[in-house]
Amino acid sequence: MDKIAVIIPIYNSQNTIAKCIKSILNQNYRNFMIVCIDDGSTDSSINIIQSFKSDSIVILSKQNGGPSSARNLGLSYAFKHDFQFITFIDSDDYIDQDYLLKLYNLLKKHNVDIVCSSYYLTTKLKDKRVKHFTNDIKLNNIDALNVLLEDRHIQSHSPCKLYKINTWIDVKYPEYIVSMEDQATIYKTFINSNYIFITNYTGYHYVQD
Repeated sequence: MDKIAVIIPIYNSQNTIAKCIKSILNQNYRNFMIVCIDDGSTDSSINIIQSFKSDSIVILSKQNGGPSSARNLGLSYAFKHDFQFITFIDSDDYIDQDYLLKLYNLLKKHNVDIVCSSYYLTTKLKDKRVKHFTNDIKLNNIDALNVLLEDRHIQSHSPCKLYKINTWIDVKYPEYIVSMEDQATIYKTFINSNYIFITNYTGYHYVQD
């Protein structure tokens, strides 16, 4: 199996990080590394991660600089250690057991560079499924980019996607802005792609307080 880097920016996430990490360690797809970027946390987030004692977890620590600089450090690690695929998960979110395997199989089956999944808006009371299209669809990079820029059927979220690592060549998050960094970045990975697959499979839980 190809190796997937699961990149998680972490800043003071002690109340949510255990559930996030457990959901990744429980994946059916086994060849992954959880790349935890400690963005200067001052709570017990890192102690909680270390308590898992798993060889599938690496922790990189840095001074607080925001999610863009944290993700950039994770990307540098993935390139340096020859990962073939990258995905992002936020530290307050979690994924279903088949999430990585499903996206990987779709990417391989349809011979694409990025798979974009649907997701749940998750609260304490319910999961609301957010679908993209009525049916799964494969698009070339220009058509997919046009859909992305409409911000309706695909959003510029870093998570809910599995990327071939070469889609991130010469792509970095802008560290000089404090919001909308995903919108300033993800479209570049589409430009670096040949084909993108959009699926209504839903396995990512975007947690809303």
